Amino acid sequence: MSRVRKTDDTLVELARIEVNEHPERRKLDIETLRNKIQLHPELKIQTDDAYLLRFLRASCFDHEDAFTLIHKYFEMKADERNKQLFSNMRPSAIKHVLEAGVTGEYYHRDKLGRRVIVIRPGQTNLLK
Repeated sequence: MSRVRKTDDTLVELARIEVNEHPERRKLDIETLRNKIQLHPELKIQTDDAYLLRFLRASCFDHEDAFTLIHKYFEMKADERNKQLFSNMRPSAIKHVLEAGVTGEYYHRDKLGRRVIVIRPGQTNLLK
């Protein structure tokens, strides 16, 4: 049990250092972002904690940056040219990309136990 606890503590510390996430402020940060979104009824997006937390983490818990990121995501998703990106996305839809060797995974994990994925866009021409 102490090993799991140490890992949890390590992840909390890593989140604090890398993305400025503080467990004691997390709920308040999420609520602040949710309130900002509610001031913009044109943004028809999810506002559950887990969804908003993704944007907060991507923006290092900067509420303004997180809102800007959400707004850009919303605009991209609403653009008709991107419709295919957001509908019926399944692994089978990109099977040809995986089979072409554009992505790869290192056998060994990094020092924190994370998988290392490599993207090699020059590996093949998928537009043939």
